[in-house]
Amino acid sequence: MVSTGELQQYLHGIHYPANKNDLAKTAQGNNAPQDVMDLIDRLPDRKYPSPVDVNKAVGSID
Repeated sequence: MVSTGELQQYLHGIHYPANKNDLAKTAQGNNAPQDVMDLIDRLPDRKYPSPVDVNKAVGSID
């Protein structure tokens, strides 16, 4: 399982607020492995005002 810390490493350089597509593009541009991309794909499709909001969304995925 991907930790929120690991996820945030691959989101380096993103500008918030960001939507799910922005998260995926940034992670891909930072050469994120497939498990990180899969995690982003499972996130709700909405706007994330900050990294804290992304981490909260990750925590709500079962």
